[in-house]
Amino acid sequence: MNERKYTFDSFECAIAMLAPVCDSCGTQIIGHGLENGDQFFCCAGCARQQGITQLRDHAEL
Repeated sequence: MNERKYTFDSFECAIAMLAPVCDSCGTQIIGHGLENGDQFFCCAGCARQQGITQLRDHAEL
């Protein structure tokens, strides 16, 4: 990550150290999150709370 190498003895330790954090609620993003430039969000709801309305985390029906 960022040209640095890490060694972990568990996936949980790797997540705690390296997973991005939602810029709205602070939860660690494991799996699918959303990005807007250099901002990370766990869901579209959190993005909307920060005024970002163009991101979607589901298909429009």
